[in-house]
Amino acid sequence: MAADSTILASLQTREAALATAIAALGTEVSTSLDGETVRHDEHRLSLLKELTEVRKLIATYAAPWEVTTEGTT
Repeated sequence: MAADSTILASLQTREAALATAIAALGTEVSTSLDGETVRHDEHRLSLLKELTEVRKLIATYAAPWEVTTEGTT
């Protein structure tokens, strides 16, 4: 059970880091200057996708669990 709480804590830390990174991007769009392209919108989308996946994992690890066993003694 301790491993699950460690995993959950790590996922929550990653969630916070992703949210911070997304907020830091603001509303910038992709730009090109002197032949260099910065793709803020694609980066934002990849961060949002990862955030969605992390939140799904958090929901899985944070959900209540019921363990049952069947068998004979």
